[in-house]
Amino acid sequence: PVLVALLLTGFFTVALLHLWAAGNENKVDRKHSDTLDEGWNYVCNIDEIEEDRAKMVNVNKERVAIFKYDGKLSAVHNVCKHQMGPLGEGKVIDGCITCPWHGYQYRPEDGCAPAPFSEKVATYQLQLRGNAIFVNTASLPEGTFIEPVVIEDKIQEEKLSSFFIGWAKNNKSLFTVVRLTAIAVSLFILTIGVVLSNSQKKLSGFAIDYNNVKKIEGWLSNKPVPSLRILDGKDAYGNPVFKTILLVDAYKFGADAVVKKVLNGGSIKYVRLTGYLSSNIIGCSDSSKDCVEICSQCITGTTNNPVMEIENGQYSFEVIQTPLAPSSNVTNIGMQTLRGEIIDPKCYFGAMNPGQGKPHLSCAARCISGGIMPVLKYRVNNQNKYAVLVGLSGEKINNEVLDFIGLPVEIKGNLSAMDNWGILKIDAKNSIYIVDKY
Repeated sequence: PVLVALLLTGFFTVALLHLWAAGNENKVDRKHSDTLDEGWNYVCNIDEIEEDRAKMVNVNKERVAIFKYDGKLSAVHNVCKHQMGPLGEGKVIDGCITCPWHGYQYRPEDGCAPAPFSEKVATYQLQLRGNAIFVNTASLPEGTFIEPVVIEDKIQEEKLSSFFIGWAKNNKSLFTVVRLTAIAVSLFILTIGVVLSNSQKKLSGFAIDYNNVKKIEGWLSNKPVPSLRILDGKDAYGNPVFKTILLVDAYKFGADAVVKKVLNGGSIKYVRLTGYLSSNIIGCSDSSKDCVEICSQCITGTTNNPVMEIENGQYSFEVIQTPLAPSSNVTNIGMQTLRGEIIDPKCYFGAMNPGQGKPHLSCAARCISGGIMPVLKYRVNNQNKYAVLVGLSGEKINNEVLDFIGLPVEIKGNLSAMDNWGILKIDAKNSIYIVDKY
């Protein structure tokens, strides 16, 4: 609607300016001077015409431009042959009348364009009676040479302006209107720009910190998706709190193959992982820890949905002594119908931070087609929630969701909680529907 309003505003503004200009021009055309002996019409006095410029007069319902240049006077038909520009609002430059619209030029003495151009305009005879200029009402054929009228003792020194605007010199009131209009339109456009920019959806505060390699210890798993479960402190009752970090590989690839090699047929291993975390960690809150080593205080203070990019494939993993494996981190919630947007966690949570909706479409499509797990972003009580999308048996469904990325969708499936992430098992072919909004 804003763009349509701007288009219509521009259209009506230009149309009104044309109509306003036409009204002013019509007033000029109605001013007829008396025809004297043998068809001569009074134009004006010499001093009323600026050097290298013209005075326009209506002769037999045709406009004639009388130019004063180099101490001489010449008269030509006012209409340019290119696009009917007003020659009388132009200026004599390098000995040629120059149209103010597009720069087409004509010699004032014969109305011919200089070679190699072939345009011609009609010329008119002039007389100088004292300081009064008269023009003959009969036009001569286009391109007819007329000896310029010499102004005795009136040759003025040429004064060149730094930049020439024909209509500004010949119509001061129009120049004032145009200047004020330009200022008003500029302020309007600036205001619209500020309003539109402030109304845009803001980018998130996530970022993958590629300047700092981090090491995290935790339980590595490939089910249902590549992830690392870490100990993240204790709750108010002294019970351990766990957090799950989704794992992705470098560029736009999933980590399934890498994690499978590290597990080597197993289902879970305790490892030390080197990589890049998807949140800004400004120092470590525990002074006893090296900031390369991620402690529970650091993870808790970053984001509830961390994603980590593996630094160097399977060589980023160091299998260490396995502590007692925690109990299952998956809690079934039940069948749910959720509305939201399908995203990829790597780009959305910091690698490129492209925003949401269609701006995110290009990134997400490439990441998900490269094997990175699709995630449904939805809202509960005005808070963003995230659920990894898998098939009914926990299988990957990346290819099946590609057509729905960047669109508002409604998905029905069985929702489970995996620590801080959700897991939504769906029938990808029959459970996803495009909706108007979410």
